[in-house]
Amino acid sequence: MKKTMLLVAFYHLLCLILALLGEFMMNGPMLQSGLYADWAGAILCPIALAVAAWITSIKSETSLLKFYPGAAALTGGIGLVRGLVYGFSGGFSNINLSIVLNHFKAAMLILVISFILLTVWFMIFELTRFLMNRPTKYNRLSKNKKSK
Repeated sequence: MKKTMLLVAFYHLLCLILALLGEFMMNGPMLQSGLYADWAGAILCPIALAVAAWITSIKSETSLLKFYPGAAALTGGIGLVRGLVYGFSGGFSNINLSIVLNHFKAAMLILVISFILLTVWFMIFELTRFLMNRPTKYNRLSKNKKSK
């Protein structure tokens, strides 16, 4: 799970650095490709975090929700950095507060979408793990084998 979190953070770091370089070099396609890659990551990375937590929880036989706070903190941190990058993507020479706030608001909308996806996928995988581990009449332990 930690490796997946590091890869997600590294991916977003590269996307945002690409966007900042495009901003400073006044290269529009470079800026757009960095922002589009970041948007794609905002959709796909919560799913990747949930899948990694699901696999880890199946291997360690623990609850999937144990990994949710770390994944949510990572998603929130990335969202705040995204908000700063988007807020000042109009240039540093003529900063207009209304434009900065509008760009920051757009980044927070992407953050809300990421949180919703993260929560939904964690709930789906936790429910799946719970249903797969539920005893049925074929895999129940008999009464004399319960104590280990």
